[in-house]
Amino acid sequence: MRTVQGAEVIVPNSKLIEDQLINWTLSDQKRRVEIEISIEHGTDPVRILALLREIGRSHAEVLKEPAADALFISQGDSSLVFQLLAWVGFDDYTHVRSELTTAINQRLTADKIGLPTAQPELSLVAITPELAKALSALAKAG
Repeated sequence: MRTVQGAEVIVPNSKLIEDQLINWTLSDQKRRVEIEISIEHGTDPVRILALLREIGRSHAEVLKEPAADALFISQGDSSLVFQLLAWVGFDDYTHVRSELTTAINQRLTADKIGLPTAQPELSLVAITPELAKALSALAKAG
């Protein structure tokens, strides 16, 4: 077998009998593109779902059936996570995935939709007046 990266893999007959064999092209030449995107909190999920569906369905090489779809996957501590699902021809997978990812990025930028940023952690420590005086004295002495 040859991987999409060009490596040749030899599978012993015993593995073919014992293990599951995945054949991407046995019954058809379709493959699903899955692109996950994280958006900052406060963004309307319905807007993002519509945007992702529009991008997926407007790409010329994305198959019309089944239609491209979008899902709201999770609401994390620092982001809302969505996924675009689109079916393409097996040989078109890599470049269509790249083009869809680029289109999503361009659209988010144009629509000024924010991506999550790392949230800095802040720890507050109480300093007694005595400790503040001691630290001040050390700073003046140094």
